[in-house]
Amino acid sequence: MSGVPEAPRGRTGSSASDGPPPSAGLHFFPTATHLRTWYEENHDRFDELWVGYYKKGTGLPTVSIAESIDQALCFGWIDGLKRSVDDKSYKVRFTPRRRRSRWSERNLKRMELLIEAGQVAEAGLAAYPGPEALKEVAGRPPRPRACRLGG
Repeated sequence: MSGVPEAPRGRTGSSASDGPPPSAGLHFFPTATHLRTWYEENHDRFDELWVGYYKKGTGLPTVSIAESIDQALCFGWIDGLKRSVDDKSYKVRFTPRRRRSRWSERNLKRMELLIEAGQVAEAGLAAYPGPEALKEVAGRPPRPRACRLGG
């Protein structure tokens, strides 16, 4: 994959003396296959990837958010922040999933389907809490949603 900065193998620690974790920067992928190739080559080299998406009206080829989340799950990563880039595109931040992080019911169900399809890499299986987690999610109260006050 061209344009991917070189970084040492393995993730850096989070102490101040280590500096910031390595970021792969912003990349636009035309297909899920291109994104999967990036994960295959880099999931253990970086602590952050910003995936760029072209808005529908541009007509430019771009991986979908749903495809991006599937590929991230396959390698033990998760989506996070969403930000505007310009009037034609936006970006979503992907990072490796933390140990014992809370899984959504939706992502657990997606993971089951991805496992059945043989898509999940070893790193994704290592991050996955297992099918028992779906039972736990079904029994827990819903997470409170943030709300904005009008003004």
